[in-house]
Amino acid sequence: MQARGYISRGDLEAISAALDATEISALVAHLRARRPSLKLVCVEEQTSLRDVLGVLNKHSILAVPVYRDVFEDDEGVSSSSSSKEQHQQHQQEEGVRRRRRRRVYVSIVSVYDVLAWTVLHRGVFDAAAALDTAAGQGTTAAGYRAADALADAYFSAPVASLVGLTAESAATWCVHSSEPLSALLAMITTQPCHRMLVIDDDAIAQSALLDDADYKNDQDGGSVVMITQQMDVLDFIYTFRDSLHATAISRVLDTSAADVEALVKNFGGAAAPANSTAAMARVVRVPVTWSALAAFREMYVRGVSAVAVVADDSSNGNGSSNSRIVANLSASDLRGLTASMDSLGSLLLPVFEFLEMGNARRAPGAVKADQLRCVDADDRLESAVQIALQEHVHRVWIELGEDNVTGVLTVGDMLSMFRPNLPIL
Repeated sequence: MQARGYISRGDLEAISAALDATEISALVAHLRARRPSLKLVCVEEQTSLRDVLGVLNKHSILAVPVYRDVFEDDEGVSSSSSSKEQHQQHQQEEGVRRRRRRRVYVSIVSVYDVLAWTVLHRGVFDAAAALDTAAGQGTTAAGYRAADALADAYFSAPVASLVGLTAESAATWCVHSSEPLSALLAMITTQPCHRMLVIDDDAIAQSALLDDADYKNDQDGGSVVMITQQMDVLDFIYTFRDSLHATAISRVLDTSAADVEALVKNFGGAAAPANSTAAMARVVRVPVTWSALAAFREMYVRGVSAVAVVADDSSNGNGSSNSRIVANLSASDLRGLTASMDSLGSLLLPVFEFLEMGNARRAPGAVKADQLRCVDADDRLESAVQIALQEHVHRVWIELGEDNVTGVLTVGDMLSMFRPNLPIL
């Protein structure tokens, strides 16, 4: 397929060569210059889902690294954080004076794992629905206690229980800052990876002991480990497009939105949702009359990162393009849940009412769920990239005429256009 903008294989090879010659350390430096106070936000593996949701919401992030502390003495004896007390006793008995902590990152848990956890705990929501149904008929104290116990079990689960619910969280994805940016691009646009831990080799070189630096990182915002995601890589390539390869990148950015979607669809999709195992519809619609929980379940089953909420129920979730899209529901909308049955009960509301509650929780200036960001099918890819970067949205909808959304471009799709193996012919 020949895209508008006349991208050639030579253009993609030129971009690849430029990224091969650029270390990930340049991206790290760019991120730190943009955000001087940048530090790794992470949680210990026994942290409750209740607290993890609070961390995601507080920092406005979609994922958080999960770690385990391993303690070692001078003789090389190790113990995990779960047996810290036994290890301390061993130290006293053996007279070991020096004890080191080594932080091991075991996973990166994202809102998609929270989505999977939510879908799997149907009993909690059945209980919430039963309370709602019986509210006017006199619910017993025992009924409330039983429902609260289910909610507590849902929120009290350690984040370790969520590890592995999606393909992305089943492994730790990590690169070194001395590796080429092309390697990061390839990994972060390949299913199921959306984000990676980056080990800053320069920071390590400045530290006498990795353990000491790792400890500093988690205590006062040191710079040994950081997390990078698709948006960061897209921002870097776009910001430094002229110095990387102005002509080739300009041709890529000149491709129409419709052609970009067709290209990445032929490419097999870019970093499809972490639970996705097959190619699925790129635009999934749900009626505005559905409950938020039903919409989230549809999102999980169809393997997409967001669903379009339509003004009537004529689509029945089958991807029909005849209904007007009025809002966007994504897994990130789960971040506002709090540890209460009322909060869980909000998922039983019609999806648009649930989103209205979420809009009230969003940070000032943040794009609301009903403020769709769109481009025309004939608009240049650069327009979609600018919208994504300037408004911090992870998807831009493609319109063919007013109120007729026919497709979607995710940040991963935009990045895939810079892959050397893009099927342009």
